[in-house]
Amino acid sequence: MFIGSYAWTHTNGARCKRDIKSRIVMAKAAFHKKKALFTSKWKSYLRNQLVKCYIWSIALCGAGTWTLREVDKECVENFQVWC
Repeated sequence: MFIGSYAWTHTNGARCKRDIKSRIVMAKAAFHKKKALFTSKWKSYLRNQLVKCYIWSIALCGAGTWTLREVDKECVENFQVWC
C-alpha cells in the first residue's frame, strides 16, 4: 500500500476520528470529576484558565498527528462550546 493511496488516507482518517472522539470522552469525564472547580463562584477568567489547563490538555493530546476533516473540526468546535 502506498502512502498516498486512498485506502491509507481513508483508514488514517477513521483512526483520527476514533482518537478525537475518545479524547473528547476522556476530557468530559475529567470535567465531571472536577465540576466543582469549574462551576464555583470564582472569576470567569480563572475558570477559563482551569478549563484550558485541565480539560483542553486532555482533549488535544496528540492533536498534532490528527488529520482533520470538516466533520472532525465540527466535533472539536462543539466540544469547545460544551466547555
